[in-house]
Amino acid sequence: AGDNYSATEDTAIAIAAPGVLTNDTDVENSALTAALVSGPAHGTLVLNANGSFTYTPTANYNGPDSFTYKANDGTADSNVATVTITVAAVNDAPIAANDSYSAAENTPLTIAAPGVLANDTDVENSALTATLVSGPTHGTLVLNANGSFTYTPTANYNGADTFSYKANDGLALSNVAIASITVTAVTVSVPNVVNLTQAAASAAIASAGLTVGTVSTAPSTTVPAGSVISQNPSGGTLVSPGSAVALVVSSGPPPVTLAVDKVVVADGSGTQITSPFSTSAAGELLVAFAGSDGPTSSQTLQVSGAGLSWTLVKRANAQPGTAEIWMAIATNQLSNVTVTSTPTVTGYRQSLVVMLFTGAAGVGASAVASAPSGAPAVSLTTTKAGSFVYGIGFDWDGDIARTLGAGQVMVHEWPIAGSGTFWVQTLLTPVASPGLVQLNDTAPTADRWDFAMVEIVSK
Repeated sequence: AGDNYSATEDTAIAIAAPGVLTNDTDVENSALTAALVSGPAHGTLVLNANGSFTYTPTANYNGPDSFTYKANDGTADSNVATVTITVAAVNDAPIAANDSYSAAENTPLTIAAPGVLANDTDVENSALTATLVSGPTHGTLVLNANGSFTYTPTANYNGADTFSYKANDGLALSNVAIASITVTAVTVSVPNVVNLTQAAASAAIASAGLTVGTVSTAPSTTVPAGSVISQNPSGGTLVSPGSAVALVVSSGPPPVTLAVDKVVVADGSGTQITSPFSTSAAGELLVAFAGSDGPTSSQTLQVSGAGLSWTLVKRANAQPGTAEIWMAIATNQLSNVTVTSTPTVTGYRQSLVVMLFTGAAGVGASAVASAPSGAPAVSLTTTKAGSFVYGIGFDWDGDIARTLGAGQVMVHEWPIAGSGTFWVQTLLTPVASPGLVQLNDTAPTADRWDFAMVEIVSK
């Protein structure tokens, strides 16, 4: 006879024996066994002969599903019975992706809606709003709920700045996303005051928004790094006392700022392949943070794709599963490419987060840690000021939301109901100088965990 069961989105159900055979009958009261006729359309099923079964709905699916079976008394099959499973909807938290913007020195930057929400997603396609987590260090910010914002850099500041936010679908908050802003220096035209009177020269300088400082006559006058003083006199050139000598100061190459171009995420079972993406420029650094469930010390991953040569930076798998960091440098600009993470031991959940960095020379220091319990933490000594620090962790035992240490934010977090948790975290700001830094979780647990960490260094 037909059966009806209920399940919850993203959660497997296990029905004990006699299961689907509970309401099936046989005139001779013979022992019955169940045989599958057709499987479900929106999930996977294991139906046992004693009528028990396990049903796992497809990720993020909710709605009706069904499978059919026959009962057998050892001699004959029954009619075909239909088992209906109603999968109840559960809200999925939205996913916020990092953003990058450029602003000019001393000039406000205004970004229209959807602004920071433009690349954020929600499985249920709910309307999203933006909530500020932490403001910028070198300016002021007004972030609106619709994702639009106005950023005003501190007077005369140029360089990197960031703020962080979360997306909200009305029921749940997303991970923390980082908006990076590169404030570019404004080129000032210096007026030519040669042969002008002092009054005329002062007026020209003032009209250009400049001021005259103290003139140094010492032979060790310092010129800013990256500048060149040049003079090309003819042989035998004479300079009379009191006459002017023209020196041309030409600016050096523009500074290179380390920034996040984009973040691409793929979560699911088995081999993971990202959605297609493109780089914004040639020479970008691609770093893949890949984690997988699996047996102790024997689960490993292989990252490939985008036509690049990938190198393993660090692997932490002393506890069950693995947390790994891979890197590749895209010499040329990439267009519509994907990255794949393939496990050695199949049949397990996996998370893949690919981050693209501009202005990066590569990776610096790296480290790993694993433990059977306690608060996840890993440390390294950075090699260069201005570096970014990122880490990937895997909690093998449970779906526990992480509690990050001070000055750290979540890039991506995937708790799996009744299983484990993958996450990628980072320091909120670049390191001020080389030295010891730590990524950590402040809430100790009894769970087993693996944790890998890397320094991203600028050019």
